[in-house]
Amino acid sequence: MKKIIIILLLSCSLIGCHTLYHLENRTGGYGETKLGDNVWKVYFSFNKHTTDERASDYLRLRCAEITIYNEFRYFQMSDLSTDPVQGLTKNGEKFYSNEQLSKSCIMTSFKEMPEKGTTYEAKKIIESKPHPEQAYKTI
Repeated sequence: MKKIIIILLLSCSLIGCHTLYHLENRTGGYGETKLGDNVWKVYFSFNKHTTDERASDYLRLRCAEITIYNEFRYFQMSDLSTDPVQGLTKNGEKFYSNEQLSKSCIMTSFKEMPEKGTTYEAKKIIESKPHPEQAYKTI
């Protein structure tokens, strides 16, 4: 009986689940590349069960975490895009999967509030989980 319950729980967990917020692995997640002293390319890879809104929230949350960790207070996001995740390589030719997408941006962090642009206060984004889109100011 215990085996049946475990199999049912495992099956339910694998069917129709959105991508969780975690460091990227083969099932998706977040990652970043530092481009400058206060600039990063940040991304969140997700499956087809994850809503676009949730993926955007997770991307913003990761930007906020990077900002706080690097002792900044505010951040702005630019060059937002959503693309298929690059899949396997076959005979030297790259192809993409329809099963997974990646939302990415260029994130710039600031110690002081910038005069122009949509600016997020990192601490408010982190405090507002799971809906970080509510804590921003557009100038």
